[in-house]
Amino acid sequence: MDASNRAARLAERLKAASADAFLAWSPVAVGYLTGLHESFGERFSLWALSAAGQSRLICPALSATQARRAGIDDVRPWADGEPIDPHLIDLHTDFAIHGRVLVDDEMPAAHLLRLQAAWPGVELAAGS
Repeated sequence: MDASNRAARLAERLKAASADAFLAWSPVAVGYLTGLHESFGERFSLWALSAAGQSRLICPALSATQARRAGIDDVRPWADGEPIDPHLIDLHTDFAIHGRVLVDDEMPAAHLLRLQAAWPGVELAAGS
């Protein structure tokens, strides 16, 4: 089974779980679901999948070309010194995130706190 089939199956599970989206940070989860096998270190990054099957990667600009080569169409790069919040606000709007979002179990607390601040009222839950 290839990554696109895995993402489609996950989108179906999101619908069944009444979740708006799934957010992956761990290189293992992102690689399994997208085919992009790259670690972003401590820099903010996440791959998002909506229950409707739409996906997006927010990543450091240095990784954008590699992400596109891996087949990720919607890549939102950011450069050092640029704010991340506009990308999070766009994701919130574009993916119609209003209720519950599942996150991979390895997402750093700093990322979760940033998401909570950008998306007040959204429930972040373990996506294992």
